[in-house]
Amino acid sequence: MEAGCCFVYAWQPASCPFVREPVCFPLRCMMARSWTLGAGLTHPHPNNRMKLIFHDRLTETEWFTFLLSDVVDEVVLDTEYLETDGPAIHVISFNVVPIRGRSAFFEKCRANSDDLILLHASDEWYSGGYSEYRHFDRVIRNHRTWLARAPGIFTIPVGFPNGLAGPGQLTPANQRRYIWSFKGEVKASRIEMVEELKGVEPSYVRGAKEGPWLSLEEYRALLLDSVFLPCPMGNVVAETWRLYEALEFGCIPIVEKRWGIDYYRGLFGGDPFLRVGSWREAGRLMRDLLATPGELLRLQQTMTQWWAETKARTKRELTEFVRGPSHAADLAAFAQRPHNRLPKLHEGLRLIELLRHQNAGSLAQRLADPRKILARIRRDSGRAAE
Repeated sequence: MEAGCCFVYAWQPASCPFVREPVCFPLRCMMARSWTLGAGLTHPHPNNRMKLIFHDRLTETEWFTFLLSDVVDEVVLDTEYLETDGPAIHVISFNVVPIRGRSAFFEKCRANSDDLILLHASDEWYSGGYSEYRHFDRVIRNHRTWLARAPGIFTIPVGFPNGLAGPGQLTPANQRRYIWSFKGEVKASRIEMVEELKGVEPSYVRGAKEGPWLSLEEYRALLLDSVFLPCPMGNVVAETWRLYEALEFGCIPIVEKRWGIDYYRGLFGGDPFLRVGSWREAGRLMRDLLATPGELLRLQQTMTQWWAETKARTKRELTEFVRGPSHAADLAAFAQRPHNRLPKLHEGLRLIELLRHQNAGSLAQRLADPRKILARIRRDSGRAAE
């Protein structure tokens, strides 16, 4: 995409709330109001309009916009942190910049708005800085953890990446070409997965370093042609985009059990996912289901219906949360909890929390080369330059 090019979203009455059109703007305009609802179109909730301000270019823009489409009528890209006025939802990714140290910007926003929401994205390392929540009326975040649980904090699923909302029609499971597929970096528990599932064919496996990446359309076609999608843990925690890609495209997801945590039950309260204690067990499970096509199709239908209902419920509950009362006092009290005031205490607690997401294989691999972990700890604690 050329510099200065962004997207305009026009309001649509259909289930998908926005249609994307590439439109070019001068760079300075892009730093302000980059895209808005189409002229002459009426927001269905005219008395409760907010700006959705992205301070980073994120992979999950479409997911966030879908969830918040009933309360947002203007989407803004502001990578220079210039937008501080009006009722707004500020989207900040911890993978891009730690929220610790953004107090001055948050204080300016607070002074200019009587309704201020933070969408804290990509906090998969549970990196802290949660005392900054005190500046807001409500906080939306992903990656569920007890370290960020309080009235006024709403946790949403990671959801699907841009371009990977599902198609209108799904291929029945018994008409798909591949029993299972995987595209991505082969690391941690994924190494065991690839090894144990080698005999389950036909399959499609491509690691991050194996030849050219698939185009978006090629990857969409692969998902639509895969019966099962193994969903090993993400970069550092159990939750991964791959699960939501599976659900969007009618694949049957298989997730890993952990002795210390059932992450997805905690997030959803109940789900139909297949859970395995080992990837060898996953191979047997796939073969058993393939031998009973009727059961396979029923399971696919159950997954598809559950995900449609879960998306609708999440969007509805999030809309109610955004329109609900301020939790500024609750978030100010949350900021005073010991682990939010004492960074060293938080470091210990978050390492324990991250440990709960590992199995023996993934933990052994990470400890064998701890440089990434140590670098991330230095970054999050503000010592990256040392």
